Amino acid sequence: MDTSQPGTTRTDATITTKPAEQMSREDQKRRDTFKMAYFTEIGAISRPIDISEFHDLAICAGIDIDHEAIQEAWPLDKEEIEMDEAYHLFTRLPNIELRVKYQLENHKKITGT
Repeated sequence: MDTSQPGTTRTDATITTKPAEQMSREDQKRRDTFKMAYFTEIGAISRPIDISEFHDLAICAGIDIDHEAIQEAWPLDKEEIEMDEAYHLFTRLPNIELRVKYQLENHKKITGT
């Protein structure tokens, strides 16, 4: 049962993906990072976003990508996309920066620095 009130935002949004036990740690981290970035940049999880907002969202989630690369991947028939579709698009973007961040976090855990 949905108990949210009109005009409120929810941070427990569900993104349709593989069950958590089938996801790699990197995929789980990527999903969680995306959800937090969406909430931070967009606000309401239910609000669709345009291509410019998606670019800001990708950067907030740790992927430094140029606007042209996003335009190539953006659905031609849509001005705006919902969060699930944005996450699907996000997972197709290069994730070099996220891997570096994840490896640095692991290094800190291992070395204690």
